Amino acid sequence: MLSQNLGVMRQSQTFTSSPATNRVLRVGIDYTHFVTEDGTPVTVGGANVDKKFGLKDKENFEGYEYVTTRTEANGDRVHVYKKIVETPAVPENTPTPETPETQQPRSTNSCNA
Repeated sequence: MLSQNLGVMRQSQTFTSSPATNRVLRVGIDYTHFVTEDGTPVTVGGANVDKKFGLKDKENFEGYEYVTTRTEANGDRVHVYKKIVETPAVPENTPTPETPETQQPRSTNSCNA
């Protein structure tokens, strides 16, 4: 009697987990970089601005204008800056300095004869 088919049918199911190829595993330290539009480091006072440990907000640097921020595939944050090109101001209608007339100094001789 135990060999009787009770109408229970077994289905084989395959268990699949999420593919590991869709995961991005980030291991390491994230840095913040300050670069110009062409990828070179921002230079202040003749020295390059070093990358900073951790994810930092944008900063203001003299002679540079902030453009955008992007995140690299490794998790680093990159702030991009544009060098400010200063054009010399040309004053309009600059008056030419007038040269004062030279006067002969008066002689104060007390020789009245």
